Amino acid sequence: MVVESFLNRHPDAVVFAQGTDDDGGDDNDDADNDEDDDNDDDDDEGDNDADDDDGDTEESDEDFDNVSAPVPPSGPAGVPPAAAPPASASPTAPAGSETQASGTSTGGDSTIALSGDRVVVQVFPSMPAGLTITIRLVDPAPVPPPPPGTLVGNLIFRLEAQDASGTPLTALPAEVNLAVRYTDQDVAGLNKQQATLSWLDPADTRWKSAPKLATDPSTNYVAASVTALRTYALSVP
Repeated sequence: MVVESFLNRHPDAVVFAQGTDDDGGDDNDDADNDEDDDNDDDDDEGDNDADDDDGDTEESDEDFDNVSAPVPPSGPAGVPPAAAPPASASPTAPAGSETQASGTSTGGDSTIALSGDRVVVQVFPSMPAGLTITIRLVDPAPVPPPPPGTLVGNLIFRLEAQDASGTPLTALPAEVNLAVRYTDQDVAGLNKQQATLSWLDPADTRWKSAPKLATDPSTNYVAASVTALRTYALSVP
């Protein structure tokens, strides 16, 4: 109403529409808002980038924290630790002295020997386990009668045995190989081709040839397969 009254009194006046200022204000506001929004976006992106950078650093730190340090090898570089040495195997029979040797049968192969293998008893799986077998050199002087011919190397000895309870045996339940070795000096001046192994029979006190006798003069070796627990002697008739 005020505008119409004013126009009636002043028909030549120019009146600007109020909406123009509003539109301009709106444009300015929109521009300002757009700039603010752009700035906010830039700030947000900057913040996000910073956050991403920080996040990457934290994740990397966690990754390094979770990595275990390598365990150094024991021993020189590139050389694996030496394995523990294996346990030593027990001998089948105690080492014999020059005058006596003993061993216990195991139900398998085993050997009993005087020092230097001068007299050797080889036991086979046919022998029951638990028997103690002994080789013992004896003094030839009191043995009646003396071995036939010439005693070689004073090799006169007894073969003895006892069961697991310690009871002496008069014979072995299975054959053993009884071997005797002599030196060239033992048979100096003798015909070693005739070297023989004999055993003393207590029933008639006579020397008899050991059973299943085998001789090898080239290696100074005489052997027999025996079960008798008696006195044995190596001699040259």
